[in-house]
Amino acid sequence: MTSKNNMAVVAGLTALLVQPQVFADVTATDILNILVDEGILSQEKALALVEKVREREQRAASEPPLETAAQAANSVRVPYIPSHVKNEIKTTVREEVIDELQGNVVRRAREEGWGIEGAPAWVNRITLSGDVRMRYEGRFFPSDNPDNVFFDINDINDAGGVDAAGRDSLVNTVDDRHRLRTRARLRLTMAPAEGVEVGVRLLTGNEGNPVSANQTMGNFGRKWASSFDLAYINYRTPAGGLELSGGRFSNPWLHTNLIWDNDMTFEGVNASYFPLRSVDDMSPRWDPYIKLGAFPLQEINQAVLPGDVFEPPNDDKWLYAAQLGNSFSFSEDSRLQLALTYYYFDGVLGEDNAVNQDGRDATASPFYQFGNTLQNIALADDGGSQRELFALASEFELANLTMRYDYTGFEKHRMSVIADGVVNLAFDGDDIQSRIGEGFVVPDRDTGYQLGFEFGTKSMSRWGDWRTTLQYRYLEGDAVLDAFTDSNFLLGGTNAKGYVLRGEMYLTDRVSLALRWISGEEIDAADVFDDDGRVLESDVEVDTVHVDVQAKF
Repeated sequence: MTSKNNMAVVAGLTALLVQPQVFADVTATDILNILVDEGILSQEKALALVEKVREREQRAASEPPLETAAQAANSVRVPYIPSHVKNEIKTTVREEVIDELQGNVVRRAREEGWGIEGAPAWVNRITLSGDVRMRYEGRFFPSDNPDNVFFDINDINDAGGVDAAGRDSLVNTVDDRHRLRTRARLRLTMAPAEGVEVGVRLLTGNEGNPVSANQTMGNFGRKWASSFDLAYINYRTPAGGLELSGGRFSNPWLHTNLIWDNDMTFEGVNASYFPLRSVDDMSPRWDPYIKLGAFPLQEINQAVLPGDVFEPPNDDKWLYAAQLGNSFSFSEDSRLQLALTYYYFDGVLGEDNAVNQDGRDATASPFYQFGNTLQNIALADDGGSQRELFALASEFELANLTMRYDYTGFEKHRMSVIADGVVNLAFDGDDIQSRIGEGFVVPDRDTGYQLGFEFGTKSMSRWGDWRTTLQYRYLEGDAVLDAFTDSNFLLGGTNAKGYVLRGEMYLTDRVSLALRWISGEEIDAADVFDDDGRVLESDVEVDTVHVDVQAKF
């Protein structure tokens, strides 16, 4: 008997017990026989019910006895049940069996994806998924790390300068840190029509941070913040040859975390075209594609005030991108993906204010990590305010080449090799030097690359599945925007090199344990002098350890 029929039988028997007057000729014996015959109720549970009836019958002297337990165990047939015992059985079954049966049926329906006859059609087009991750994070600093050399630009800009920010302007680089963090995500997707998908996702984390959904524990019991990082409409043609997305959606590019943090999502519009896909062959051996996207980064709309020396900017900040790629299958077990991507960040360069004015403050970015070259755009004369506001001193126009090779010819395992390289075509050292002044020397810092190797089981969802990853990364300070790259390497951002080693294993189905060690070091360090004026070795180094327990549903 199918699971769907089981559900119908339980529903019918429940109605029978609730309205016995409608089924006057159906006895409780009939009910037990049906439940046992159809495999819904085991013989052990039927026997237990019969034993209860037998005990009550023995207390009723005028009624004939029930079958013995041994007889019931063999056939679970009850030849005669008196009326008052029938009522007892109905009550017992209703209270002790039907609830359990309905619970089992509902649980199996959820696990096996049964359709519910008579339910609205949209019910079967909705998917709910998510995950919760608990993390221990340890940051360990060498004893010879320099202190007071990393500045928190977000706090400085919010306060109006280094002096105003005070102690908050500096980042700890000498004292080890230990903290607990949680990330929770809940996603709802729906297919309202053929080829159309609508999705939203709610997650924890700071709304002002585009590259982390972690909630750090230790806020004295205050409730956690949450926000939507996905809200999109996606359309795909039946063969998958054309795909259009709008809203806020997952990263559409073939990428690594060299340029984009794994928690980064994009808001705007995106189109993907796969010319060789067709209804007959949705996964061709040779699968080239082109992707185009336009993404607003910051909207700016300012009024012109009396006394403005310069007209304030009203040009929004945008990211425009194009990716030309291909996926080639050498065999069923061997696949190579290649992509060349162009990213153009429009309007992100900081612009100087007029003396003692703030009309161009909006050219400063609202979020920074560490690594990019910055300029102070809050100019003041000798008698004016000492306000400081830091903005990007370089433009960003990135050429990115990404490669991934997967081999699945092993019986249960998969091997992957990943390579990623980027260069900032708009980097101009002389132009940056003129913006930040002659007191600093600007080295060439426009290149980055990453090499990675993965090995483990093909699937990653069931007990015993495992995977290991080894990466080496070298990312110069102005190679990419530090605001959007990996938030865990070094202290987050660019101007960093080092290794990442990660291992993950599923403890049960959908519950995994992961260990990650990140060893990062500065590439270009600020000069630090001793008491005698000698330059000291001042590269900041950080070893970061993550222990993650994650459950998915």
